[in-house]
Amino acid sequence: MNSRYARSAGLAFFVSLSFPQVSSAADPPPPAIDTFRSTGSVKALRFEPYPAAQAYTFYSATNAGSPFTVNPNFVLSPYITGYTTITNNTTNGPSVVTVTNYAYEWRHTNATAAT
Repeated sequence: MNSRYARSAGLAFFVSLSFPQVSSAADPPPPAIDTFRSTGSVKALRFEPYPAAQAYTFYSATNAGSPFTVNPNFVLSPYITGYTTITNNTTNGPSVVTVTNYAYEWRHTNATAAT
């Protein structure tokens, strides 16, 4: 009887090693503002996009003591992060290509001086 128990325990151990354990993925952290920039009437927010987000809602107020309301005036706009130059040597001589690197930020361009 002990031998039968030992064989079935060994078989169960072997089967458990044969199939890797599946771990469920954790949700990524919510978006956090990396950069806030205000130049004249333009306000810009930068943050990493949340995976599978379909929309973002921005709230604003005239001051921190006022109630926050939905602000639909933010638009997604590109900005240049840098340039990359690629040189490809061909039989007709070198071919140089400059690639512009873009990222995106949310901008509110209709802001008045009071907001």
